[in-house]
Amino acid sequence: MIYPVVEMRGDLVLVGAKSVPMGNAMAQFQMPVGDIQLRIDGNKAWTVAAINTPSLAPEGNSKEIGAQKVANSASPSPYLDPKAMAEMTQNMMSTYRSGMSPITATSGDTAKDILRQMATGRTILFRQVNGNAAGKTFEYSLETFNSAMAACAS
Repeated sequence: MIYPVVEMRGDLVLVGAKSVPMGNAMAQFQMPVGDIQLRIDGNKAWTVAAINTPSLAPEGNSKEIGAQKVANSASPSPYLDPKAMAEMTQNMMSTYRSGMSPITATSGDTAKDILRQMATGRTILFRQVNGNAAGKTFEYSLETFNSAMAACAS
């Protein structure tokens, strides 16, 4: 099950979907969300790809360190550029991380456009999209959204 999420991370506004935590008090986990489509009322549907979700990890985290470590440990070869190896490793790690993330979100102008629609809308629909197959549709009322946003702003 997924639910809508609006978050502020510093100056970054995120709008998307998050999976519901599962498990028990000893071990909780969240399933990856993957790609989603969302629609507010009769407006056009937005597709948000997991791979485009902004990194939610703090700067200088282990992803950069790990990519550099792999590049540095590669045996010297006239056919292997360490910088290209580090970039390729970074891209692979980012792709893996986004595919396993319990949140799929967009930011920037797209997030702001979705927020504007949410502020005047009545219903938001979400569904997970896996290739050409669409999953179950989740519907949520936006009735309390404006009051919740006002509470966050104060």
